[in-house]
Amino acid sequence: MRIMGLIPALYGSDENRLRNIRSIGGHPLISHSIGAALESDLDRVIVSADEPSLANIARSFGAEAPFVRPPNLATSNTCPTDIIRHALDWVKHHDGYIPDAVCYLPVVCPFRKAYRINQAMKLLTSDVDSVLSVIPVTEHPYRMFECDAAGRLRDYVQMKKKPEYLEGLPSLYCASPFITVTKAHYYDLPAWGPRSLANTRSFRPFYPEQEEAFEVRSPFDMEIASLLFDRFAGVDIKQPLQQTA
Repeated sequence: MRIMGLIPALYGSDENRLRNIRSIGGHPLISHSIGAALESDLDRVIVSADEPSLANIARSFGAEAPFVRPPNLATSNTCPTDIIRHALDWVKHHDGYIPDAVCYLPVVCPFRKAYRINQAMKLLTSDVDSVLSVIPVTEHPYRMFECDAAGRLRDYVQMKKKPEYLEGLPSLYCASPFITVTKAHYYDLPAWGPRSLANTRSFRPFYPEQEEAFEVRSPFDMEIASLLFDRFAGVDIKQPLQQTA
């Protein structure tokens, strides 16, 4: 099975979106995802960038960055499935390349390793369309409240008697951006169709450790990631082929 690795990269102008090029362990955040992907068994590693200089940075670390996304796919509200469809369409029409599946690897998870990508890919068999990484919820819905029209808080989960202790709470999981692998035919449906990265009606869960699935979403997260870096060091990030601005 030919699986294309796709790393979405957003440059942007505000503090949050510049995280792609902020340094963790002496390398830009995006380079950690590239390094793990290149060490894995992915057929190709493509970075979908929205800005030429970010594409240059991606290429300097060994990834393919053959295109720059058009402006309508370069906003903070761009749906990931649209990014995937654009990449699949581009490689098909420019390279004649049609992968069997896409492994989507957002840069927000710098601690994924190549062997974890390989493990996830092996779970994509003929009986499922997707492999989706999931982690246990950290804040359980049974202990949440919602605000009604009058401003009063009420139990989000309505039931006569809730478990009093953590051990009595049902095991719940939420999707993680750590790794998603989905067969390409799932994205052949009309653009107004699937808006989810994975076919949640036909998927196999992948369970990363919560620490390795840590997400960098803010400058504060960058500080935490820098502190965690030594614990997860080991991905061979090749030095840039050339210095980029």
